[in-house]
Amino acid sequence: MRLVWITDPHFNFLPPLGAHAFGQYVAKETECDAVVLTGDIAESKSLEKASEGFAEGFGKPVYFVLGNHDYYGGSIERTRGIARKLGGNLRWLHKTGMIQLSSETVLVGHEGWYDAQYGDPMGSRVWMSDFDLIADLRGLTRQELVTKLLHLGREAAREARIVLGEALAQYPKILMATHYPPFHEACWHEGSTSNKEWLPWFTCKAMGDMLLASAEEHPDTEILVLCGHTHSPGKVAIRQNLKVWTDGAQYGAPEIAHVFEF
Repeated sequence: MRLVWITDPHFNFLPPLGAHAFGQYVAKETECDAVVLTGDIAESKSLEKASEGFAEGFGKPVYFVLGNHDYYGGSIERTRGIARKLGGNLRWLHKTGMIQLSSETVLVGHEGWYDAQYGDPMGSRVWMSDFDLIADLRGLTRQELVTKLLHLGREAAREARIVLGEALAQYPKILMATHYPPFHEACWHEGSTSNKEWLPWFTCKAMGDMLLASAEEHPDTEILVLCGHTHSPGKVAIRQNLKVWTDGAQYGAPEIAHVFEF
Protein backbone atom coordinates (compact mmCIF):
# COMPACT_ATOMS: atom_id res chain seq x y z
CA MET A 1 0.00 0.00 0.00
CA ARG A 2 1.47 3.34 -1.09
CA LEU A 3 -0.12 6.51 0.27
CA VAL A 4 0.79 10.02 -0.88
CA TRP A 5 0.44 12.95 1.50
CA ILE A 6 -0.25 16.42 0.09
CA THR A 7 -1.13 19.51 2.12
CA ASP A 8 -2.38 23.00 1.25
CA PRO A 9 -2.51 22.51 -2.55
CA HIS A 10 -4.74 25.60 -3.04
CA PHE A 11 -6.02 24.36 -6.39
CA ASN A 12 -7.98 27.60 -6.89
CA PHE A 13 -4.66 29.32 -7.65
CA LEU A 14 -4.05 26.99 -10.60
CA PRO A 15 -5.30 27.57 -14.17
CA PRO A 16 -8.38 25.67 -15.42
CA LEU A 17 -7.77 21.91 -15.40
CA GLY A 18 -4.71 22.49 -13.20
CA ALA A 19 -6.02 20.29 -10.38
CA HIS A 20 -6.77 17.51 -12.87
CA ALA A 21 -3.28 17.77 -14.35
CA PHE A 22 -1.69 17.67 -10.90
CA GLY A 23 -3.70 14.56 -10.08
CA GLN A 24 -2.38 12.88 -13.22
CA TYR A 25 1.16 13.92 -12.27
CA VAL A 26 0.82 12.44 -8.76
CA ALA A 27 -0.53 9.17 -10.12
CA LYS A 28 2.26 8.82 -12.69
CA GLU A 29 5.09 10.04 -10.46
CA THR A 30 4.31 7.92 -7.41
CA GLU A 31 2.33 4.91 -8.69
CA CYS A 32 0.54 5.09 -5.35
CA ASP A 33 -2.74 3.54 -4.23
CA ALA A 34 -4.31 6.56 -2.51
CA VAL A 35 -3.81 10.19 -1.48
CA VAL A 36 -4.49 12.04 1.75
CA LEU A 37 -5.00 15.82 1.54
CA THR A 38 -4.63 17.74 4.80
CA GLY A 39 -6.73 20.78 3.92
CA ASP A 40 -6.76 24.05 1.99
CA ILE A 41 -7.85 22.31 -1.19
CA ALA A 42 -9.57 25.37 -2.70
CA GLU A 43 -12.29 27.79 -1.50
CA SER A 44 -15.93 27.13 -0.70
CA LYS A 45 -17.30 27.91 -4.18
CA SER A 46 -14.50 26.06 -5.98
CA LEU A 47 -14.10 23.14 -3.55
CA GLU A 48 -16.34 20.72 -5.42
CA LYS A 49 -14.93 21.38 -8.89
CA ALA A 50 -11.29 21.48 -7.78
CA SER A 51 -11.41 18.35 -5.62
CA GLU A 52 -13.33 16.40 -8.26
CA GLY A 53 -10.86 17.53 -10.92
CA PHE A 54 -7.91 16.31 -8.86
CA ALA A 55 -9.63 13.01 -8.01
CA GLU A 56 -10.50 12.37 -11.66
CA GLY A 57 -6.91 13.03 -12.68
CA PHE A 58 -5.58 10.79 -9.94
CA GLY A 59 -8.09 8.00 -10.48
CA LYS A 60 -7.81 6.37 -7.05
CA PRO A 61 -9.15 7.08 -3.53
CA VAL A 62 -8.53 10.59 -2.23
CA TYR A 63 -8.98 10.98 1.54
CA PHE A 64 -9.19 14.55 2.80
CA VAL A 65 -9.89 16.98 5.60
CA LEU A 66 -10.74 20.64 5.12
CA GLY A 67 -8.67 23.72 5.97
CA ASN A 68 -9.60 27.33 6.72
CA HIS A 69 -9.25 28.43 3.08
CA ASP A 70 -11.81 25.82 2.05
CA TYR A 71 -14.44 27.90 3.88
CA TYR A 72 -13.59 31.20 2.17
CA GLY A 73 -16.67 32.76 0.60
CA GLY A 74 -19.01 30.44 2.49
CA SER A 75 -20.12 29.28 5.89
CA ILE A 76 -18.90 26.36 7.96
CA GLU A 77 -22.08 24.34 7.57
CA ARG A 78 -22.49 25.03 3.85
CA THR A 79 -18.90 24.05 3.10
CA ARG A 80 -19.11 20.90 5.18
CA GLY A 81 -22.29 20.08 3.30
CA ILE A 82 -20.33 20.25 0.05
CA ALA A 83 -17.64 17.95 1.47
CA ARG A 84 -20.28 15.55 2.77
CA LYS A 85 -21.89 15.18 -0.67
CA LEU A 86 -18.69 14.55 -2.63
CA GLY A 87 -18.64 11.04 -4.03
CA GLY A 88 -16.67 8.81 -6.33
CA ASN A 89 -13.07 8.54 -5.22
CA LEU A 90 -13.37 11.46 -2.77
CA ARG A 91 -13.65 10.43 0.89
CA TRP A 92 -14.09 13.10 3.58
CA LEU A 93 -12.46 11.64 6.69
CA HIS A 94 -15.12 13.16 8.98
CA LYS A 95 -17.59 10.88 7.24
CA THR A 96 -15.57 7.76 6.46
CA GLY A 97 -14.04 7.11 9.88
CA MET A 98 -11.15 4.61 9.93
CA ILE A 99 -9.35 3.63 6.73
CA GLN A 100 -7.22 0.50 7.02
CA LEU A 101 -3.84 0.93 5.31
CA SER A 102 -2.25 -2.35 6.43
CA SER A 103 -2.76 -5.04 9.04
CA GLU A 104 -1.10 -2.73 11.59
CA THR A 105 -1.87 0.80 10.38
CA VAL A 106 -5.06 2.83 10.04
CA LEU A 107 -5.76 6.35 8.75
CA VAL A 108 -8.10 8.68 10.62
CA GLY A 109 -8.66 12.40 10.31
CA HIS A 110 -10.34 15.59 11.46
CA GLU A 111 -9.47 19.11 10.33
CA GLY A 112 -9.46 20.57 13.83
CA TRP A 113 -9.66 24.35 14.05
CA TYR A 114 -7.22 26.92 15.41
CA ASP A 115 -8.55 27.69 18.86
CA ALA A 116 -6.65 30.75 20.19
CA GLN A 117 -5.31 28.90 23.22
CA TYR A 118 -1.62 29.39 22.48
CA GLY A 119 0.03 32.77 22.24
CA ASP A 120 -1.71 36.09 22.93
CA PRO A 121 -5.05 36.18 21.07
CA MET A 122 -6.33 39.37 22.68
CA GLY A 123 -3.09 41.29 22.16
CA SER A 124 -2.24 39.89 18.72
CA ARG A 125 -2.12 42.44 15.89
CA VAL A 126 -2.66 39.70 13.30
CA TRP A 127 -5.93 39.93 11.40
CA MET A 128 -6.58 36.75 9.44
CA SER A 129 -8.44 36.93 6.13
CA ASP A 130 -10.63 34.21 7.65
CA PHE A 131 -12.25 36.80 9.89
CA ASP A 132 -13.66 38.56 6.83
CA LEU A 133 -14.11 35.69 4.38
CA ILE A 134 -15.73 32.98 6.54
CA ALA A 135 -19.35 33.86 7.31
CA ASP A 136 -19.32 32.42 10.85
CA LEU A 137 -16.34 34.59 11.87
CA ARG A 138 -17.28 37.84 10.14
CA GLY A 139 -18.32 40.85 12.23
CA LEU A 140 -17.29 39.43 15.60
CA THR A 141 -15.51 41.41 18.29
CA ARG A 142 -12.11 40.03 19.31
CA GLN A 143 -13.61 38.48 22.45
CA GLU A 144 -16.49 36.94 20.49
CA LEU A 145 -14.01 35.63 17.96
CA VAL A 146 -11.80 34.00 20.59
CA THR A 147 -14.86 32.42 22.20
CA LYS A 148 -16.06 31.08 18.84
CA LEU A 149 -12.65 29.64 17.97
CA LEU A 150 -12.34 27.99 21.38
CA HIS A 151 -15.70 26.31 20.78
CA LEU A 152 -14.68 25.12 17.30
CA GLY A 153 -11.40 23.69 18.59
CA ARG A 154 -13.00 21.85 21.49
CA GLU A 155 -15.76 20.51 19.23
CA ALA A 156 -13.15 19.19 16.80
CA ALA A 157 -11.17 17.49 19.56
CA ARG A 158 -14.29 15.79 20.95
CA GLU A 159 -15.25 14.48 17.52
CA ALA A 160 -11.71 13.35 16.68
CA ARG A 161 -11.33 11.54 20.00
CA ILE A 162 -14.19 9.18 19.10
CA VAL A 163 -12.66 7.84 15.89
CA LEU A 164 -9.11 7.93 17.30
CA GLY A 165 -10.24 5.93 20.32
CA GLU A 166 -11.78 3.30 18.06
CA ALA A 167 -8.56 3.13 16.05
CA LEU A 168 -6.31 2.85 19.11
CA ALA A 169 -8.39 -0.05 20.39
CA GLN A 170 -7.76 -2.04 17.20
CA TYR A 171 -4.46 -0.96 15.62
CA PRO A 172 -0.91 -0.38 16.92
CA LYS A 173 -0.12 2.38 14.41
CA ILE A 174 -2.25 5.42 13.67
CA LEU A 175 -1.86 7.99 10.91
CA MET A 176 -3.84 11.10 11.90
CA ALA A 177 -4.63 13.70 9.23
CA THR A 178 -5.50 17.21 10.40
CA HIS A 179 -4.98 20.74 9.10
CA TYR A 180 -3.78 22.83 12.03
CA PRO A 181 -0.66 22.00 14.06
CA PRO A 182 -1.94 20.59 17.36
CA PHE A 183 1.10 21.72 19.40
CA HIS A 184 3.04 24.99 19.44
CA GLU A 185 6.22 22.95 18.91
CA ALA A 186 4.78 21.81 15.56
CA CYS A 187 3.82 25.31 14.38
CA TRP A 188 6.75 26.02 12.06
CA HIS A 189 7.52 29.19 10.13
CA GLU A 190 10.74 29.43 8.11
CA GLY A 191 12.68 27.09 10.38
CA SER A 192 11.43 28.35 13.74
CA THR A 193 8.23 27.96 15.71
CA SER A 194 5.69 30.78 15.45
CA ASN A 195 5.53 33.62 17.98
CA LYS A 196 2.68 34.67 20.26
CA GLU A 197 1.21 36.93 17.54
CA TRP A 198 0.56 34.00 15.17
CA LEU A 199 0.17 31.01 17.48
CA PRO A 200 -3.50 31.72 18.35
CA TRP A 201 -4.50 31.40 14.68
CA PHE A 202 -2.11 28.63 13.67
CA THR A 203 -2.60 25.92 16.32
CA CYS A 204 -5.35 23.74 17.81
CA LYS A 205 -4.37 23.15 21.43
CA ALA A 206 -7.58 21.24 22.17
CA MET A 207 -6.62 18.69 19.52
CA GLY A 208 -3.10 18.50 20.92
CA ASP A 209 -4.34 17.92 24.46
CA MET A 210 -6.56 15.11 23.19
CA LEU A 211 -3.75 13.52 21.20
CA LEU A 212 -1.34 13.72 24.13
CA ALA A 213 -3.84 12.11 26.50
CA SER A 214 -4.55 9.37 23.96
CA ALA A 215 -0.84 8.68 23.44
CA GLU A 216 -0.23 8.45 27.19
CA GLU A 217 -3.22 6.12 27.63
CA HIS A 218 -1.88 3.83 24.88
CA PRO A 219 1.93 3.81 25.34
CA ASP A 220 2.38 0.75 23.10
CA THR A 221 0.86 2.46 20.06
CA GLU A 222 2.42 4.89 17.58
CA ILE A 223 0.61 8.03 16.44
CA LEU A 224 1.93 10.09 13.55
CA VAL A 225 0.07 13.36 12.93
CA LEU A 226 0.17 15.00 9.50
CA CYS A 227 -0.74 18.69 9.22
CA GLY A 228 -0.11 21.89 7.26
CA HIS A 229 -1.58 25.42 7.48
CA THR A 230 1.68 27.23 8.25
CA HIS A 231 3.21 26.71 4.77
CA SER A 232 6.51 25.78 6.45
CA PRO A 233 7.87 22.28 7.15
CA GLY A 234 9.09 20.74 10.38
CA LYS A 235 9.00 17.56 12.47
CA VAL A 236 8.70 17.14 16.21
CA ALA A 237 8.41 14.23 18.67
CA ILE A 238 5.99 15.25 21.42
CA ARG A 239 6.36 11.85 23.07
CA GLN A 240 8.19 8.70 22.02
CA ASN A 241 4.91 7.39 20.55
CA LEU A 242 3.49 10.73 19.32
CA LYS A 243 5.10 12.59 16.44
CA VAL A 244 3.90 15.50 14.30
CA TRP A 245 4.96 16.30 10.74
CA THR A 246 4.04 19.73 9.41
CA ASP A 247 4.68 20.34 5.73
CA GLY A 248 5.18 23.47 3.66
CA ALA A 249 3.28 24.86 0.70
CA GLN A 250 3.43 27.57 -1.93
CA TYR A 251 0.47 29.18 -3.65
CA GLY A 252 0.14 28.04 -7.23
CA ALA A 253 2.71 25.25 -6.89
CA PRO A 254 1.29 22.18 -5.09
CA GLU A 255 3.81 19.50 -4.19
CA ILE A 256 3.98 15.95 -2.86
CA ALA A 257 4.91 16.08 0.83
CA HIS A 258 5.70 12.40 1.39
CA VAL A 259 5.03 8.92 0.05
CA PHE A 260 4.30 6.28 2.69
CA GLU A 261 4.57 2.54 2.13
CA PHE A 262 2.65 0.14 4.34
